Amino acid sequence: MIWQDIVLAVGSWMMLLFLLPTVFSKTRKPHVATATLTGITLVIFTYVFITLDFYLTAIPTVGEGGIQLILAYQSYKIKLERV
Repeated sequence: MIWQDIVLAVGSWMMLLFLLPTVFSKTRKPHVATATLTGITLVIFTYVFITLDFYLTAIPTVGEGGIQLILAYQSYKIKLERV
């Protein structure tokens, strides 16, 4: 285990926790395109971290990507309800 994996993992866990209020908010959501592209990018980052053997970082990063994709779905759903 190298120190970079630990530092990136701690930062990723913090970012994941910081996203939770947005998930539970009824109206405050990012734009669909922003959340979708961020989610896809984070899933790609997860693959990169796995190839570098940064497993501690890969776990929260895939969680962040999943949360962003959930936010994209929630934003899309809110947009449909307004129409």
